[in-house]
Amino acid sequence: MPTRWSFGAVASALTVALAALLSAAAPAFATDPVTLDSAYVLDEVDALSTSDEAAANARLADLYASTGVDLYAVFVDDFTNPSDRNEWADAVAYDNGLGQSQYLLAVATDSRQFTISADSSGPLSEDQLLAIEADLKPFLSSGDYLGAITTAADSFETALTGGSGGGGFFAVVLLVIVVAALAGLVLWIVIRSRRKRKADPQAV
Repeated sequence: MPTRWSFGAVASALTVALAALLSAAAPAFATDPVTLDSAYVLDEVDALSTSDEAAANARLADLYASTGVDLYAVFVDDFTNPSDRNEWADAVAYDNGLGQSQYLLAVATDSRQFTISADSSGPLSEDQLLAIEADLKPFLSSGDYLGAITTAADSFETALTGGSGGGGFFAVVLLVIVVAALAGLVLWIVIRSRRKRKADPQAV
């Protein structure tokens, strides 16, 4: 079975201390590794509104259509059994049979942790995945979960295609311009040649 990598920002000492204080003052909630359903987004904690969840699923479907890569997103309150976010995300990936072109973004909204689980033989490198994680962090920190998913899809698309996704359109436009320029040049040469023949004296 291929090895999976997991990436996740390490919490600072202040964040850990704050989380400990909050857990002492409030009842703890946690979620075991989950079973994915047919949708790309599994929201166990209502982190997304109904419309946002629909938009997120549509964007992730578009990502698959353009790259052949699946990105699943799971939102829970906290990770448990295992409690380590990387092990938790990898457990979900293994239990659901995710392959080398299938990625999992796992987010714990209460403990404010996240990670991306990826097959080590997948199309994205470790550096690319770390860069994607950095793109997501501001959105997740501010609770903009739809923004995080949209940004993840955009970043995956850019990393996989080597551009912003609009490269194909501009290539077509450039090709049309080149063809038009060549056609214009040929037409100019033909017209110039005809005019030159008319200007020459006729043979006797």
